[in-house]
Formats: sequence, structure tokens, C-alpha cells
Amino acid sequence: MNKPGPAHQVFWYAQQPEAEQLRSAITADVVIVGGGMAGMSAAYRFAQEGKHVVLLEQYYCGGGATGKSSGFITADSEVNLTHMIDLYGKTGAHRIWELGNSGTELIRTIVKEHGLECEYQEQDTSVLANSAAGFKEISQEHASRLEMGYESNLYTKQQLHAVVGTDQYYGALRYGPTFGINAFAYCQALKQVLKKMGVLVYEETPALTIEPRRVNTTHGSVAAEHVIVCTDQYAPKINVLKDDVFHAQTFLTMSAPLTPEQIAQIYPAGRVMAWDTDMIYTYFRSTPQNRILLGGANLLYTYDTKEKFHAPSMLKKFQNYWHSKFPHIPLQIEYMWPGLIGISKDMIPLAGHDKNHKSIYYISACSGLPWAAAIGNYCVEHIVHGRRDFDTYFNPYRSYIMRPWMQALLGKRLTFAINNAFTLLR
Repeated sequence: MNKPGPAHQVFWYAQQPEAEQLRSAITADVVIVGGGMAGMSAAYRFAQEGKHVVLLEQYYCGGGATGKSSGFITADSEVNLTHMIDLYGKTGAHRIWELGNSGTELIRTIVKEHGLECEYQEQDTSVLANSAAGFKEISQEHASRLEMGYESNLYTKQQLHAVVGTDQYYGALRYGPTFGINAFAYCQALKQVLKKMGVLVYEETPALTIEPRRVNTTHGSVAAEHVIVCTDQYAPKINVLKDDVFHAQTFLTMSAPLTPEQIAQIYPAGRVMAWDTDMIYTYFRSTPQNRILLGGANLLYTYDTKEKFHAPSMLKKFQNYWHSKFPHIPLQIEYMWPGLIGISKDMIPLAGHDKNHKSIYYISACSGLPWAAAIGNYCVEHIVHGRRDFDTYFNPYRSYIMRPWMQALLGKRLTFAINNAFTLLR
């Protein structure tokens, strides 16, 4: 008898939270559109600065890309430190990397200061080499991290059991201090903190139009001095950065709980959050309930414009991957879901004022939760304290390898693929 397939739903969305909708015209100092990591981080920091804040979310806080994510809290995401050095030189790379690390610490601080229940787990980050070329790549990253003064440990194939309980990789890079969370639970817990700080949070309240100093919703509106737009997938619907943000589709699966003995076999030297060195990489970590969260993508679905909830080829890929790497640990996948990650043409976040209306500030394409938190914080420091040191790096209207006329000729999907490939391979 065949085992039933996985449920095609986000594991953490079993129970939809209560939501309050905006149903009137109100005013505030700041209105934030988007209740993901960037928007909620910005709301938290604006509230700390004494601003009257309104946050609008079209579904419920954490119900978009943030809540569907793997919950890896590490600055190392789509572009690693070595690539940052290639792009910006050592000084620029170090400054940007420290900004990413500040996002990690902001999330950690909020969790600990407010006692957020979000399955927080201290786990080192590990990059696992899938080939000899992959080991050369992580060796370079190891050298880059040491040169910049960051923790880093490199392991050969013979030393793999200091990271994972398998000999099916060519080596590993391991470092901390990083951690994992249930990002949906984090957002829902932080929502309660924001309310206590005086932030008005309205869910199931989509923004219909963005205007200078005003956001119009289905049943109401918010007039504010500052409009902060923190959205990726929803951006084209409100005509925001529609030619500058694209979405890479990834898939996540959640296994049935494993035994403590099986977890110890996978992580003989302590739990880690891991991904491999393939360009379209596979990644995994364990949850406090001893489930394995296993994710990744492939070329067939990466640039798909709509979430694909039924993807049997991806399920097969995950099953084959796990069996090839950990053949001694059977894994039953119980849940599987897609997510669209907002990315820019060079995989660096977009943040800055609208070119025509300085009251509107955009935050988008933050690949990785720490980057979203860091840019949310930077937005506040920019607006409240006049910080400007990263404006050029994250300018939403910056130039790219592929010029606008090339995008018009080749199409958005191919343009993004070429720009992203160049960023990773340069």
C-alpha cells in the first residue's frame, strides 16, 4: 500500500490568527505597508523612536514570504562574503556584511528581550561541498571570513562528522553565532509586542494605492508623513518597482518527527543549519520537535511567476537528495509548500525613496530574514537620524549589467537570470 503524499500547505499555518481590519480614515506619523520581517522591524524601530505607527498587512503578519521561509537567521544568503568582496572590495564588503549581521542581532535581541515564542534555536551555519569545485569554493569563503575577522572552521571529507553524520559531501564550512526560528510565529508574537508599544496593526487590509503621504485600502485610508512600502510579491499589484523586483521560487518540506537517536546521527557534533554548494542549492535544518525542514528549487520552477503548490518533481528531488546524503536515516515528508523570494537583479536589497516622491520609501528584495530586519532598521535611521552611508548600495534605481532596453528585448525573466548568474559567477 502506497503511503499518502505530503499535505500541500505551509506547516506553520495550521491555525489562522485573529485579524483586525482598517475600516476608517486615520492619520499617523508613519504608515508601513507589509507585515513581513522588513515591515515589522521598521515598525518596531519607529515605535522605539516615539513615532505613531500604523502597519497594514494584506493577509496576516508573517503570512507572506517571511512566514513561508526556512527561518535561517544568518547574513550568509544569496551572496556570500567572498562575492561581496568581489563586488565591493574589502572595505565595502565588510561594511555591508556588518549591516547583515546587525539584522541577525536585532532579531535575536527582540526574541530575548520580549520572550517571543518562535522556536528559537542556536544553531551554527554550515555550507556543505557537493563537489571538489564546491570544496574549493568553501575554502575561499573560509579564507575570506578569517581575513575579515569572522569565525570560521573548515573541514575536509575525512572530518565531516564534526558537522554532519554522512560522508556524502566533499567537506564543510561551519561558523556561528547563528540561529533558526519559526518566522511566522516570530511575526505573530512581535505583532503583540508592537500593539503594546502603541503601533496600530491592521491585517486582512490590502493597500490598493500608494500616494505621497497616503495609503488607500479596501475600507479605509492612512494619511502619514512617511509611507514605507515593504513588499515583494505584492509590489506589481500596486505598481511599485515592477521592473526591478523578481521572484525566485523555492520549495520547503517538513518531515515527520525523527527520534532523538536519529537526530544525533544526522548532527553528531550539534545541530547546524546547512545548505550545499550547488548554484540552486538544497538546504535543511531541524526543528525543536525533531522534524527536518528540507528546501530547495530547480531550474524548472525558479523563475515561475506563480506559486506551484503541486510539484511532484520537486518532491522526488527532495526524497532522492536525502536518501543519497543520509541513506541510513529514513525521512517521511508530511508537508510541502512553495514560496516566492523577492530578489533584485544583482541579489542586493533595494531600499530608498521614490524618485518622484520623497515621502515614499521602498524596502524590497531582501534575500534573507536578517537582511530584511537590517534594512528595516536602516530605513528608520535614515528617516529619523539622517543616516546615508548605504543609500548608494541599495538605491532602487541603481544600474545593472543588463540595461533597461535589454530587459525590454529579452523579457524580465531572462534579464533577471542573466544578472543573477553574473553576480554569482563573477
